[in-house]
Amino acid sequence: MLVGEQVTAYLLVLVPEGDGRGEELTEHAATICGVILGRDRVIAAAASEVRDDLVEGLLSGSARSEEETNRWAQHLGYDREVDHRVVFVALAGPPGDTEQGRALVQRAAVATGRFFGAQVPGTIISVRDAEVVAVLAEPEPRAAQLGAMCVQRIGALFAGVAVTVGVGGVCRQPARIADSYEQARRTAEATQRLGRHGAVVVFDELGVRRLLFQVPDVGELRRFAREVLGGLGDEYLITLRCYFRENNSPQRASRILHVHPNTVNYRIRRVAELTGHDLDSYRDRLALQVALEILEALGDLP
Repeated sequence: MLVGEQVTAYLLVLVPEGDGRGEELTEHAATICGVILGRDRVIAAAASEVRDDLVEGLLSGSARSEEETNRWAQHLGYDREVDHRVVFVALAGPPGDTEQGRALVQRAAVATGRFFGAQVPGTIISVRDAEVVAVLAEPEPRAAQLGAMCVQRIGALFAGVAVTVGVGGVCRQPARIADSYEQARRTAEATQRLGRHGAVVVFDELGVRRLLFQVPDVGELRRFAREVLGGLGDEYLITLRCYFRENNSPQRASRILHVHPNTVNYRIRRVAELTGHDLDSYRDRLALQVALEILEALGDLP
């Protein structure tokens, strides 16, 4: 039986021997079954479309009131007693905008939606052409952990598709879903723009990098870091980062780096000599710290 251009079912009609109405009965039964199947498909398609509209409404924050937002969330099964995070998965195909590449990305997007649905049943999911959005309940399993699992899974299934994941901030009230979505989307897109495909980045953990991610010219960020840090080798970069993170304490940094405190002091003096920056100057320290944050955001730190 055809519904549209698809074979939706096969019908077997048993007619007593000698009954000449076999063809008539078959045609009649096929017509009835086709109408029923077609109706069910239309109803299912309409229900799916309504659900998609509700999800998009929550993500965009387009409801006219908080009451309407709460009603939409309730229809989608959102639990207002549990914290949630929005996960935004950005998918990119092989170099070159080809029809085959676009089809590959679309299949990967469908598989990504199924992945989240299987891992956390009842998750609110929106699948687009080259991106997937999931509203995940916290705290278990954590959104970042699922994001990492998704990167591995989709990467293994679809060679050539790059997966980048942004995780928004915590939301509980349905009206906050749109904020978490916007944070996750901006984080994933900025991470993609920086060339860090395969990364899982949590908005809450970005710190000052939230501002760096707003700079559209990645080359300008790299130039600034290169000008500030000069040609420092990995050993000096690692030591400087650890030194700053330990609030300029050679003792604490030495324990983490497994070297003597005098070694840390020596490397820091060499950093000052090689870069021309005075680590006793607030502005010079700030420039060095921002440069390190840029390298870390770009994935260029060892």
